[in-house]
Amino acid sequence: MTDPKERHHLLLAMGAARQPSLIHRTLRFALSSAVRVQDRWPLVSAIAEQQYGRNFAWDFFKVNFASFNVMGSGLHSLLSALTRHFATSQQLEVCRRLRYFVCFHPPSLVQDMETFFAAHPPAVGARVIAEVKEVVKHNVHWLHHHAADVCALVSSAVDD
Repeated sequence: MTDPKERHHLLLAMGAARQPSLIHRTLRFALSSAVRVQDRWPLVSAIAEQQYGRNFAWDFFKVNFASFNVMGSGLHSLLSALTRHFATSQQLEVCRRLRYFVCFHPPSLVQDMETFFAAHPPAVGARVIAEVKEVVKHNVHWLHHHAADVCALVSSAVDD
């Protein structure tokens, strides 16, 4: 396949898999020789952006960090996709109250992120990690101030 746009769209479609076996297979494919280095981060990011693949993508990234750490500017985008939904147990509680799927990483994964990056500094540098941590802090802050309103809004909509 030579059309870059078509290739990109197909890679993003592959990242929309919901079944764990397909997610794992797609993640392994992302590091295969069939995928160009510059196409790896969009594929893994697509998996990380959807609720079914977030934890799988994070775990895969950690195990294969050396392969991703050579991606240059793509690593920044991948790190953003992997961590933008991180927050704390408060988010899990909101989801439970709403009888909604668990849509965010548990607090242990937030700590896992900090511990992992302390032990494995990415090639993109400290500034990028600081940005990633700032997004997580913002998630926690926003949820702390708006969780009750979100629960009330959804509860009233469900009760109507």
